[in-house]
Amino acid sequence: MLKKVIVILEKESSNKETDEFVKVLHREGIDCVRYIAERENGEKEIIDESDNRIEEILQELDEHVSGKNYETLFISSNPDICLLAIEGGCSCIAYIGCVEDRSFGGIRYAIESLENIDIDYLDKICRRYAGLPWKILETERCIVREMTVEDVDAFYEIYKEPSITAYMEGLYPEREQETDYIKSYIKNIYEFYEYGLWTVVEKQSREIIGRAGISWREETETVELGYVIAKPFQRQGYAYEVCNAILKYAYEELEIEQVAAYIKEGNEASEALCRKLKFEQKENVIIKNASYEKWLTILAKNK
Repeated sequence: MLKKVIVILEKESSNKETDEFVKVLHREGIDCVRYIAERENGEKEIIDESDNRIEEILQELDEHVSGKNYETLFISSNPDICLLAIEGGCSCIAYIGCVEDRSFGGIRYAIESLENIDIDYLDKICRRYAGLPWKILETERCIVREMTVEDVDAFYEIYKEPSITAYMEGLYPEREQETDYIKSYIKNIYEFYEYGLWTVVEKQSREIIGRAGISWREETETVELGYVIAKPFQRQGYAYEVCNAILKYAYEELEIEQVAAYIKEGNEASEALCRKLKFEQKENVIIKNASYEKWLTILAKNK
């Protein structure tokens, strides 16, 4: 999604830092425009609230900053420019590495340096501003991505099978309630933790076949693995394939060291899956007045 990056810094702490960042973008085929208030000859052009130069800079650098243009990402140390970029329908990151005592209220993301920036992450930030789901990972047969409100009908189709809710909670009785829940989940869980329960799509058919992911369980203060696979796709190895990839992602990308699973008595399928995933059974715990078996895996041991 990311097509263009506009860097506007009031003070450049390192020419090398910025130059390397631009080179990385260009190698990925991403256009980059750079504006530094402190020019190479030492002359400074002050940008502040009383200077109309801010608006001029925006128009000089990109005449298309209007409407929805989330493919363009601004990185700036000036709060006013950041807000103007967002108001113009662009994505934006606050650069806080060369400024002090600045308030960047309303800016969702911030960085302290341009060094070692993950271009894929910049693309994900653009997708977040645009309201598009992140692709989390891919297995041999499946794609795991963030949920969207468009997934709701598929979820109801999956959860109408009685066996699905034998050992877990179902969906809200009304679709509107479930849609509102997913909207809130995207804003409050994905954006805060950058992980959660995700949608599982089967590659060949492009069909949504379930949900899987990791979530923070406040009651036990642990990261919890959860999954559900639609009845027609059960007993074909999908749960293991997806959950194993998720545990690897949790360790390698999120630096999570241990993950728990909470299983109700009699859920033999989940117990078998946990054993295959190298979880160990621990103790019984009470969560929301219900009894669960706690299983735990130390991810570093499995590598």
